[in-house]
Amino acid sequence: MKKVYVIAMMAVALGGVARADDVTKMPAWYDTITIKGDVRYRYERIDDKSKNPAIEERERFRARVGLYAKPNEDVDVGVRLTTAGFENGQGTAVSGNATETGYGGKKPAWFDAAYIDYHPSEVKGLDLIAGKMDIPYYRVADNVIDNDYTPEGLAAKYKAGDAEGMQFMANAAYHWLSESATKTDGKQMGAQALLKYGKDNYALVGAGYYATTSLQGHPVLDNTGANRSFGNETKKVVSGGTTSIVYACDFKVVEGFAEAGTTAIGDIPAKVYASYTVNTDADNDDTGYIAGVQYGAVKGPGSWEVGYNYRDLEKNAVLGAIVEDDAGGGGTNYKGHKITAGVGLMKNLQFNVWYAFDQKDPDGKNTDYNRLFLDLLAKF
Repeated sequence: MKKVYVIAMMAVALGGVARADDVTKMPAWYDTITIKGDVRYRYERIDDKSKNPAIEERERFRARVGLYAKPNEDVDVGVRLTTAGFENGQGTAVSGNATETGYGGKKPAWFDAAYIDYHPSEVKGLDLIAGKMDIPYYRVADNVIDNDYTPEGLAAKYKAGDAEGMQFMANAAYHWLSESATKTDGKQMGAQALLKYGKDNYALVGAGYYATTSLQGHPVLDNTGANRSFGNETKKVVSGGTTSIVYACDFKVVEGFAEAGTTAIGDIPAKVYASYTVNTDADNDDTGYIAGVQYGAVKGPGSWEVGYNYRDLEKNAVLGAIVEDDAGGGGTNYKGHKITAGVGLMKNLQFNVWYAFDQKDPDGKNTDYNRLFLDLLAKF
């Protein structure tokens, strides 16, 4: 009965107007409903030498809650809400963080996911997804797409083989970046394939291709209204007395990636990973790469993990508006190091530390950018 009333409360939060007696008459599949989420509290310190003053300190939180259901054996659906910065009338695309400000003012919540996942029993390993979804690609790191980005459109995922032996995976997607009655729509299409061998001790290698359409000459994708390009190269276009900041190229990005993991080191999981990208549509500053290592994994009280990676993203290596938004101040045109650590404090509660020290615009101004996160994360 508790779940019924929790579902009723979420229905109201999502704009429903169901009566209490209607809510108790749930269909048979309501037993398949799962509710889960997390709350994260963060202290953040930024030292950006390109600004005056250089130091900024703030505290932020992120709250997410999702409702997941299985209407039948072949279909899953998910709806998730999240906090996010309120900018230009909408939530930010690559962050769920709400900054503590406004003398206790109420914070907005946004749809972070709303999708239908059809996985026909006749075709084992196939998922066809429509809506606003979690990232459908396999990623060894966040140098192509930010972890918090939830694209909108269509996707297909396929997996075949033996989980203990050789597996083949393929993913494809068609996502909207912008829609307008007066401007050309921006879209992104992608596909990738990879092979993985082993489970606890494993190695994988893969390749992907992610192509935008109609972004060259298109106004930059920045929902803050500040016309930021997030590191990508731009041009100014004047039309009818109005000046627009537009992309200098499209993004037809080829990625090669690899990852290997083992539990042979004291029964503690460890992995190494690397990714290399080339934007074949750019005339210059078109490459990027990341390489890193992680030892351990936070899975419960007393468990821990540490990690390190180095990355170098040239201006036009990837689309800056959807790439990782914390290291280097977000976007592209920087290089540097990131160190992470985490420890499980108790069941479903962990503490994480994240520190990046980078150089923004390394071929130009080459200014230092350092950023520290201290996180307390509770999951439910």
